[in-house]
Amino acid sequence: MHNPAQDEAYERQVRAIQSNIAKYQSKLKEVQSAQTKKNATTSKPSKKEDELVRLLNTEFAHLRQVRLERSQQYKERFGELPALRKERQKQIQARQQEFEKELEEKEAKQKQKVTYNGMGACDELLRQLQLVLEPVEQLEIQDQDQQKEKHDRIQVVNAPYEEDNEDSSVLIIPLSIMELFWDISIQVPVRVSEIEPTLARIRERRGELSSM
Repeated sequence: MHNPAQDEAYERQVRAIQSNIAKYQSKLKEVQSAQTKKNATTSKPSKKEDELVRLLNTEFAHLRQVRLERSQQYKERFGELPALRKERQKQIQARQQEFEKELEEKEAKQKQKVTYNGMGACDELLRQLQLVLEPVEQLEIQDQDQQKEKHDRIQVVNAPYEEDNEDSSVLIIPLSIMELFWDISIQVPVRVSEIEPTLARIRERRGELSSM
């Protein structure tokens, strides 16, 4: 794996060695230049020159060793990559499986909640519609007291089939009951003659929910 501290230490070490090499090379040139001027007839190096050459060789050897160790570190690092990729892949797969499991559990809970609430809505709508049919009650629009007393029930305005066998009734449905129809995706009836078909659809819907 990438190690910034290790990289920085290597760079510092290389810079220090290169600085020493440059320093010894500069001194060696000075010594050789002075030696040439002093005794142009001899090619024998002085003790100081020998010492500088020895120091230079030591620094070059040190630099080679440092670079060799660095190369080995890179090999080890790249050798670890396949194993690291494999481990990361396993971790990703495990997280994905965890996520899918949580999602399935949430969906199951939501489905259970929808089923429970939907069946409850069906039961309440069946009860409310049966109350309208047994017996059918007529409500005059101007009768505010009666409206207030029965605000939580479905009410009927005009008796059905008053003229020419036409269903002239109108169902007044409280908002709370209308929301139950919307919850189970059943069309809201508006006349007494629509109650029986609506009851059949509600019973069918309840059967679907109970089998989920």
